Amino acid sequence: MTDSLLEIPRSSTNSAHLVDGSQIDSIETTAPVAITAEIVSTPAVGDTYKRDEKISVAVNFDRDIQVVGAPRTILNSSRYAYYDPVESSTRRLIFSYSVQEDDLHTEGIFFSSRIRLNGGKIKSVRTNRDANIRRIPASVVRSNHKVNGCPTDSCNPTIPSVSSISILGAKDFLPVPKRGDTFGFGEYIYVAVGFTPAVRVIKEGPTWGDERPLLALTIGQQIRQAEYGKYHSSIDSRLFFRYRIKASDRDIDGISIASNALTTGLSIVHRARETTAANLSLSNHAVSNDGRYKVDGGGTSPGGGGGNPGGGTNPGGGGDTGPSLRVSRVAFTGTPASEDTYRLGEQIRVAVTFSDAVTVTGTPQIGLTVGAATRQATYDATRSKGSLLVF
Repeated sequence: MTDSLLEIPRSSTNSAHLVDGSQIDSIETTAPVAITAEIVSTPAVGDTYKRDEKISVAVNFDRDIQVVGAPRTILNSSRYAYYDPVESSTRRLIFSYSVQEDDLHTEGIFFSSRIRLNGGKIKSVRTNRDANIRRIPASVVRSNHKVNGCPTDSCNPTIPSVSSISILGAKDFLPVPKRGDTFGFGEYIYVAVGFTPAVRVIKEGPTWGDERPLLALTIGQQIRQAEYGKYHSSIDSRLFFRYRIKASDRDIDGISIASNALTTGLSIVHRARETTAANLSLSNHAVSNDGRYKVDGGGTSPGGGGGNPGGGTNPGGGGDTGPSLRVSRVAFTGTPASEDTYRLGEQIRVAVTFSDAVTVTGTPQIGLTVGAATRQATYDATRSKGSLLVF
């Protein structure tokens, strides 16, 4: 271990004491630190793991630790390798995964090098302090560790299908909708579509052509397209779509999503085996007039009907001009490295979304109330874009 890999909080001192008052070494005034990560298993034959073979990765710490529960880490963006207490030692945690028939990674194993506690804990044996698991070295790719759970043509990989669909509210994207159960002009509707097994989008970039993933929302008598994007940071089996409310959008019964609403070429595929395209039918997960998510853009509603009176005009302008610029959403982005508490040196980011694109001059700040103190989060130009400002 080199000195540069050990994080020493500014508040720690050599005179720190345990609860019983006995003096301890200065190194024990800080949390245990994960210092290296590596793949420690090898394929039984050649450079390719087959079905039921075990892939093992190790995370090494700078001092003795104890583990509670079943922490896990991620392989190839979709598979969880779980803590193996039998193979692990006091300073070396082993995480294992058994190859499944659907797994195919011909370019090698990608190991994210990040531990997810999964409700468990990793602590110092001596001080009981939570381990620092956020500074593990960068992600590891091993081209000599390939995976093919089905090396013959006789395999029948599971075709991914939709397992859940939800219009996201306050739990996932604060504070949507702003007016109780009604989305207003300029606000975004987010929809999460879950798949089993997990999927990924294989074509991403500024040019999608006919393969752009879209989700049709029925708002009143209008069909509006919500576009796929990486709007949520969590790694799970869901794809996220969003649509921005226009002034003419109105639906007092609630948003509907038909069983054939999801459209895309062959760009949604099995996350572990990209040659297997997903079944895009929403089948039993379609949404019909969800009254928890109504829409009132504040402008003119074309045609009415469907329980939506064709009513009203937006004072101060027609069409989709809508109200003047306003803040439509404020949300924390990211999560603490360990459990639900930010530690010394971690960054807290806040995203502020406006009803339209904005231009920033200078360095604005936003005040965060931390305990009894007010701390200023500073504008981050590199992470901000269009109508989104990040602090």
